[in-house]
Amino acid sequence: MTDHQIAHDALDHLEMAKRQLQHLETVLFIAQGMATGSPRLESLLNLGWFYVADAANVGSCNAEEIEEQLMEPAPRNAEVPNCGAESEVAGVSLADFAKGRQIAAAEQLGITQQALNTALKLKRQIRVNVFDDGRVAAVEVKTFPSPGRRKRK
Repeated sequence: MTDHQIAHDALDHLEMAKRQLQHLETVLFIAQGMATGSPRLESLLNLGWFYVADAANVGSCNAEEIEEQLMEPAPRNAEVPNCGAESEVAGVSLADFAKGRQIAAAEQLGITQQALNTALKLKRQIRVNVFDDGRVAAVEVKTFPSPGRRKRK
């Protein structure tokens, strides 16, 4: 697994954690309104809401920073050799490859089941090739240049 793939997986995990913190923030905010009459409970819920909101904000800032870094051009000497677009884009979709066997598919790809599940939920365009010798390679198909790419001056 390349550093770039690890960073993408980390970003996926961070995005998922950020969403979960935002949901928890909402639950605690609603609970604050329902805890009238108990100052201790109100204080505890307020403190919990503060920490969750702060963690969600930090997660959001970190996700933006990682995403910006991932948008930077890749180094010229990439770790994976260029085998040609036709052979790399062939194969089956990640969804078909992992259908009914996410844990095994994730292990074959060298990622966590959670990262695989996140990629499926985000509907990332990933193609998987299974070679005769049992090796597995996955390639994400993206537009080039990236829509969010900064233009040179």
